[in-house]
Amino acid sequence: MVQLLEARRAHQSARGINFLKILIDTLALEKPETCEGRYWSAVLPQLVTQLRGHRLYLLKRPGSLLQFDESPVIVLQAPAYDTQQPVIEDRRLAALCTELEIDVFLSTFNTTAGGRVRSVLVSPASVANDSRAARLASAVLDNPTADAIIVALLDPPHSSQHEDEENALSLEAERLRKASLADAERLWAEAMKPMPLMMRVLRGIKDVHRYPEYFKRIRQRV
Repeated sequence: MVQLLEARRAHQSARGINFLKILIDTLALEKPETCEGRYWSAVLPQLVTQLRGHRLYLLKRPGSLLQFDESPVIVLQAPAYDTQQPVIEDRRLAALCTELEIDVFLSTFNTTAGGRVRSVLVSPASVANDSRAARLASAVLDNPTADAIIVALLDPPHSSQHEDEENALSLEAERLRKASLADAERLWAEAMKPMPLMMRVLRGIKDVHRYPEYFKRIRQRV
């Protein structure tokens, strides 16, 4: 395997592909006690060590206990993954990849970053081939060694865009955005209806999360 890695690197150097920006979403480490968490706790440090010479971005989710102080690693703090909004999460990761000019995205737990960035999906268990993450991935690896993951990450770039999936994600994200705006408008209209002071106070206590939206609207009207 070491000889294979060296051969791949030599091939990349010959093609001028000797520096990559890699984003690793460490979502699996949110729960280090799970099978996925234990697997990545062992494999991720090996990847960091062997990928020196490339720029590594680690997306650190809440609950992750791993610490990387090595200079090649850039740790980005991220909120917990919203399992109820996978499309929105995809759009956020896709935007982050675009902003950082990421060459390859590594998912540790079925996260996706759109169809316009090369991605590798890794799982210690089998991955359903019909899942969105599998469809968008350039490579899907089941329980691979660290060396096998590196080979997939350093694979020379090729056409890996999934325009149909990307377009579907964009349309769904726009639909969700419009639905959210419509809901906000409805809540605002309800809030502006006349009602006794005590009822307004009680509703405000119950729905504190509305305050920022209301404050923004009020400032716009002033």
